Amino acid sequence: MEESAAEENVVLGVLRRLSLSGPSWTRRDSVTVKFLSSFNKAVEENCENIKGFTESLSVFLNRLFSSDPRLYQEYRERGLSSNNQESDDDLLDENSVQAEPQPDNGIVVKNYRPAQLIWSQLPEVQEAGILDKISPEERKRQEAIFEIITSEYSYQHSLDILFRLFKKSDELRQTINGTDHHHLFSNIADILECSKRFFEDLEKRHKDNPFIHDISDIVENHALNHFQPYVIYCSNEVYQQRTLQRLLNTSVAFKETLKQIEMKPECGGLPMFSFLILPMQRVTRLPLLMDTICQKVDPYSPEYEACTRALKAISKLVKQCNEGARKMERTEQMYTLQTQLEFGKIKPFPLISASRWLLKRGELVLLEEAGVFWKGFGRTVCYLFLFNDVLIITKKKSEDSYMVTDYAKTDKYAVDMIDNEDNQIPVSSKTGTIGNRSPTGLFLFQITMRKNSEGRSEQIVLGAETLSDRARWITALEVKEENKRYSRSKTAGLRQVEITKAYMAKQADEVSLQQADVVLVLQEEDGWYQGERLRDGERGWFPQSYAKEITNQMTVERNVKRMERLRIETDA
Repeated sequence: MEESAAEENVVLGVLRRLSLSGPSWTRRDSVTVKFLSSFNKAVEENCENIKGFTESLSVFLNRLFSSDPRLYQEYRERGLSSNNQESDDDLLDENSVQAEPQPDNGIVVKNYRPAQLIWSQLPEVQEAGILDKISPEERKRQEAIFEIITSEYSYQHSLDILFRLFKKSDELRQTINGTDHHHLFSNIADILECSKRFFEDLEKRHKDNPFIHDISDIVENHALNHFQPYVIYCSNEVYQQRTLQRLLNTSVAFKETLKQIEMKPECGGLPMFSFLILPMQRVTRLPLLMDTICQKVDPYSPEYEACTRALKAISKLVKQCNEGARKMERTEQMYTLQTQLEFGKIKPFPLISASRWLLKRGELVLLEEAGVFWKGFGRTVCYLFLFNDVLIITKKKSEDSYMVTDYAKTDKYAVDMIDNEDNQIPVSSKTGTIGNRSPTGLFLFQITMRKNSEGRSEQIVLGAETLSDRARWITALEVKEENKRYSRSKTAGLRQVEITKAYMAKQADEVSLQQADVVLVLQEEDGWYQGERLRDGERGWFPQSYAKEITNQMTVERNVKRMERLRIETDA
């Protein structure tokens, strides 16, 4: 009996260590937890002939739980979900687990891990009988709190990989100079330290009591006093992306070394870029996760006041991050264009201004009008630069040189679409003179300048190669910088879509989107949406293939309410 008792203590010791030590809950799925509970019960009922099984079990469980937690790129916060079929009650339901990914054409699942454990599945929660003592709404609040903790741990793990394998790599460092290395990794070491301190405070609160009273004070404190490195990192984003793209295109040594690092098992088959963008992703998700907690709290309670303070603090931080990134990108862009535009005989003006930024640029076909017919010859290509206060028409001399031929202030021109299929002009090439033998047609619009660079009126007709390109130009040309954000009354009837995979903007009139972002659709054309990102009101175009429509009306209404709450807290 003494031997059996000793063997039982060994098993229970293994179980206890797995249940209570460190953040091991981030690596357990519901099936494993149920197994541990049932085995624990079996041990209590019968401890005979268990020595051999105890040893093998200990080895197996140690191997199972010593594996790394899931990467943050694989982590899907339920508090962000806008799935068509889910109601508010389903978002944090313990039975709503993620299905194992199935291989598809062109898709290789390189690093599958089971769905993350949720609060109500914790052994210490179940054994203490907490679930029997709280309401369903309180349980959902606990789940939302716990999700911030588990997701922060996953995020910290991915940051650590970025820091150890990429930033600290001597081999990678030897392929680039110091400036490029700084532009690539910026202050990622400070971001990692921010995450570690934040998680330590969250984990301590969880260890003190599995029933967490609140974490609003922790979130508010870190947002106000410790998260400023995020603003610096996000402001560097434009240099980071440009540097990475340039190095991949021009440095064989960098590209090959980077590929070798990315092939390491710890990276899960993911590129370095997916790690570099994590800080921006994480900081913009925190307000949404805090908002989920706020909605599970009695609005007349002290906890609600604390929660809204935390939401306001983290929302303002995200606004600073967005503004920092936007300001840096616009400033760098204007200095570059200042060196590329040549005014020649056209009256020049200072291009660089703190209140001026680029809305859209690109190549169009310039046509001349002759009676009611379009000429079949003499049509040339022009290159337009549209800023928020002036339209500049140029002729492209080279990839980085443009000769200005005319310009007009935005309040001195009007734009009209020419919607006549008879006036589609065939295109033979994208450059030089345009012929009329190709079956491809141009889609036309007209710009009437009431006062151009010479102070006189001028009218030009331009042709775009696709319907979407014409729609994007007309939308950009008509933009007025009044308050563009939509109120609830204006969102009525507008469709919503959820982003299914991240999209990085490639042109000035596009918008970068993260997976699970919700976007109001303002218009669609030829495979593209123009939309407004709900979390911050940012507008732009993006491919329809990156989104799925949200058809559940309850979900649509919930998203609109969340939009209003987040913007009130951000602007307050």
